[in-house]
Amino acid sequence: MPVVKRAADRFARLFHRLQYRQKLLVAILLLTLSPLLLLSIVYMSAYARSKLDAILQQDGQRFAAEVENLDNNYYSGIKKSVYITNNQQIIQMLKEDYGDDLLDYMNNLDSFRYVLDALRSDELQSDITIYGFNPSIYRTDGIRKIDDLDAATRSRVLANSDDYPVRSFLVSPDNGRPEVHIYSKIMDFNETLAITEVVFPLNQPIAKLQALLPSGSFMLYRAKDGTSFAVGRNGVSPDDMPQTGQSVPQDVSSYYQVTLHLKSAQDDLLLYVTKTSIWLRLGGLLAIPLVMLVGLLLTILLSIRFVTLLLTRRLTALTSSIRSETDTLESFGSGIAEPGSDELGLLEVTFRGLVMQIRDHYRQSAENELERRLLEAELLQGNINPHVLYNTLSAIKWIYPEDRLQTLVDDMVDFYRSFLNRGEIAAPLTQEFEMIRKYLDIHKFAYDSDFIYELELAEEAGKAYILRNMLQPIVENALVHGVNSLASGGRVELSARAENEHLVIEVTDNGQGIQAWQQAANRPAATERTGEQRKKTGDRSGFARSGSGYALANIRRRIKLYYGEDYDIRFEAAPGGGTRVILRVPCRNAV
Repeated sequence: MPVVKRAADRFARLFHRLQYRQKLLVAILLLTLSPLLLLSIVYMSAYARSKLDAILQQDGQRFAAEVENLDNNYYSGIKKSVYITNNQQIIQMLKEDYGDDLLDYMNNLDSFRYVLDALRSDELQSDITIYGFNPSIYRTDGIRKIDDLDAATRSRVLANSDDYPVRSFLVSPDNGRPEVHIYSKIMDFNETLAITEVVFPLNQPIAKLQALLPSGSFMLYRAKDGTSFAVGRNGVSPDDMPQTGQSVPQDVSSYYQVTLHLKSAQDDLLLYVTKTSIWLRLGGLLAIPLVMLVGLLLTILLSIRFVTLLLTRRLTALTSSIRSETDTLESFGSGIAEPGSDELGLLEVTFRGLVMQIRDHYRQSAENELERRLLEAELLQGNINPHVLYNTLSAIKWIYPEDRLQTLVDDMVDFYRSFLNRGEIAAPLTQEFEMIRKYLDIHKFAYDSDFIYELELAEEAGKAYILRNMLQPIVENALVHGVNSLASGGRVELSARAENEHLVIEVTDNGQGIQAWQQAANRPAATERTGEQRKKTGDRSGFARSGSGYALANIRRRIKLYYGEDYDIRFEAAPGGGTRVILRVPCRNAV
């Protein structure tokens, strides 16, 4: 009682702090909806349980006729086994010694065959075999020596003290169909003369039973000793089925079980129906009561809504204005009634002013951020050092004849026209690839290098736009820290492809390896050497070594600035040596 009293006092204090609209809502919910919901839950639970039992019983009745047919097959097989074990003609035949009298054995065998043919002639399609202990009998149709019977089965039958035959549910190794094997002993007083085996197939009755299986269910045959075998399924994965010989399925928590008893076999047929399918069928039966209940609840809720709207119309109007389009926030006075002088009016005026201040602050911040990004991008792009121009001009003094100079000058003009273009931030990838081609030709000329290069641009990727001059520093580093370190046989590969709305660009060289790249990426700029100095010293690897680390850092900053923090340059070791640089950015028609 003290606990109840404390809870009541606490509820009273909380209720006292509520506003009038909230008090009214709580009162209606407590006095109307709570009792109704409680009674509805009790009624629907009892109703659903009764309908569930009816559905499971209905499923069991659907199988009743086929189960009875299966039970009759068992009964027929057991009767045949009992008839053979008590047939005096067969007992006498199994007792005699045929070691020196084959003719007598053949005469008795003819009579035995008439019996077997009669037993096999019914619709059961049974097969009958007798495994005799008599060593003088011969292996003929329907007769085998006891050693032909499986040792485990033989021991099981001989150890059986029950008058009821031993049964085995097996799958035929010849055709894969399920079969029932019924074993009995043929006795002469206390001596065991033979073991009879009556085999009849279950594929037809099992097929009929499986055709009746509801969706999402499976069927087990549970023998008297507790072992079970899967005999049918409908919409159930084989992985969810029990393995042969298991006593129960791997997981039955999501199934309802219906047990069908086979009287003659003293076994059970277990039907496992998924709860989901049962609930779906149950939902159809519960639809009308649920619709009525939901309709009643909706009526009450609409009544509560109507009352609260009458009491809080002005508060609702303010809420609607908050949820309106952003442009209407600039002119709260248009289309909105003048605020009153009470607490709601003061709240409305204060909120309008706050929204306008936030909107102005947001717009100003957005404009400042945009200007900052554009300025930073232009500064970064301008800081990319075009040192290749000075290196190449210095090398031209040492190269001839004129036709090569003419080609070189043309390439340089095209290259720097694209490289130093300040009109646009972005350029098509095809244009960037063409600039790289010019750059590589200039480099080969300037340093008399024998490296080879390969450019591979997918058609779809060529239409995409990327930031200008973003590939040249990467290719430059592939030359400086890659192929220039080789006496000969250098190779540079540049490829681009579209992949899942992204543009993937790869630069691969066969030079010193990834460590040289990583050192360049982390190394600040140093003093640059002229082409003439390198000619005198024979140095071919000093080209742009000064700006490589700075250029890569600039490229990384430009990528993160325009594409976001999730994008960057990635270095990895190339197959067979060298380095692969992977650049992954969004695939866009413009930046």
